[in-house]
Amino acid sequence: MDASADESLNKIRIQFQQDTVLVFQHVHRIVRCIIDCKLCTGDSISVRNALELARCLSARAWENSPSMLRQIKGFGPVMAKKFVNSNITSLDLLRTLDAQQIERIAGKNPTWGSKVLQELNAVPCFRLHAHSTSVC
Repeated sequence: MDASADESLNKIRIQFQQDTVLVFQHVHRIVRCIIDCKLCTGDSISVRNALELARCLSARAWENSPSMLRQIKGFGPVMAKKFVNSNITSLDLLRTLDAQQIERIAGKNPTWGSKVLQELNAVPCFRLHAHSTSVC
């Protein structure tokens, strides 16, 4: 490619990055607006989906995907792939490991696993259990 094509491609790339930043600055307000509107109309399915979207955007990872591991400090794409290759694909599975197992999978020195466990404990883990009862 010639220099003018490289320069043109670079301008497009910069504009794309700026547009991406702009979208993600406002996406949380847009999703919150959707939640509020759907609450007013009583559309519980849309509210649930919008709440899940808001949670995923806040975590910067899709729910129930291996990318959730990237919420932990020190976990980039390569580190997450190491754990996925060891069948550790969720935060819940990561919580089952001890510090030494984490260090072995990651190929890191001692105390790194303890730091990961501290980071992991800082991530909220919510559980909801419900059962239906018959109405007479």
